[in-house]
Amino acid sequence: MIVSLLMFIFKFLIEPIVVSDKWTLGRSILWGLFISCCIGVASFFYVVILFENKFSFQYLSIYIKYFFYSIFTAVLIGSIPISIRHLANYMRIYKKALKKAGLLDESDTIWEDEVTIKAGKRTNNFKYNPRKIVYISSDDNYISVFFTDGESLKKILIRGTLKGVEFDLKRNTQFTRCHKSFIINMTFFKGTIGNLQNMKLRSDQLNLEIPVSRSKSRLISERVAK
Repeated sequence: MIVSLLMFIFKFLIEPIVVSDKWTLGRSILWGLFISCCIGVASFFYVVILFENKFSFQYLSIYIKYFFYSIFTAVLIGSIPISIRHLANYMRIYKKALKKAGLLDESDTIWEDEVTIKAGKRTNNFKYNPRKIVYISSDDNYISVFFTDGESLKKILIRGTLKGVEFDLKRNTQFTRCHKSFIINMTFFKGTIGNLQNMKLRSDQLNLEIPVSRSKSRLISERVAK
């Protein structure tokens, strides 16, 4: 109750007045810690009022001890989430500013060193370099992972779903779902054939053609054109 009340007061009544968009990350974190201190003070007085009928100088040293203990506890608990929240917010603002300035391309490629595609059993999980995975296709409750091994294309069949594979590969920006039955690695597909109603992705390097669903055709066209 105390935390909710103070957060409402500070976030919706005081913060819009005192906090500026030009505040640094350090100031924002200090502001969050100041709010934590106020929560600690309010919690202390709430407990004193709730459990003490009247103030007694006989217990002044105990009051002081627990006054600072309440502040310390509130700051200690709040410091980590406050720092993470403000750091994440500033990273978001910084990245947005870079994009606006044209210094950051939204299509910048991100790869993991290794991905794990989960199968029905942990012992059947497939671990591989994501750069070498060409595409993944589904067939009922099984998926086929096609990957390069030297100059040849190899295949492994494991139990799983494309939805699960999408989650496993989400940190690698070059993978995209182009069809209800296919996830492809865009680095291997540099062109398309057909129109938006009947499109296929083409890999001259591997002599492959992968169908593209109508709902994905415009997105795939834009990605291929980049």
